[in-house]
Amino acid sequence: MTEETSVIERLAEQVEHRYAELNAQLADPEVINNRSLYTQVARDHGALEQAHALAQEYRKELSDTAGAEELLAGDLDGDERKEFQDMVSKSRVRWQSWPSSCASRWSRATPTTPRT
Repeated sequence: MTEETSVIERLAEQVEHRYAELNAQLADPEVINNRSLYTQVARDHGALEQAHALAQEYRKELSDTAGAEELLAGDLDGDERKEFQDMVSKSRVRWQSWPSSCASRWSRATPTTPRT
């Protein structure tokens, strides 16, 4: 794992963790009964949705690449092997450009509101 990948991985984990916390808070009866707290949690949740979608996109890309590479390690006929090689190759190209293509999206999608 490269340093760049490690940073992206940590960011994705932080976003996913915070998003799960906010989802749990939105379902918490104490939060629901406190209008101002619920409003703040709902705002934070909404502000984090784009970053969470980006983290999910990152996870899917990793999973798709790993799955295709695993299939390539098995017994495939020529056409199947070519298809999965193309899939892995395209995924690697997307993966290599991921940090630069997502950096601005990530910074816009990450909320700056303080944690509750």
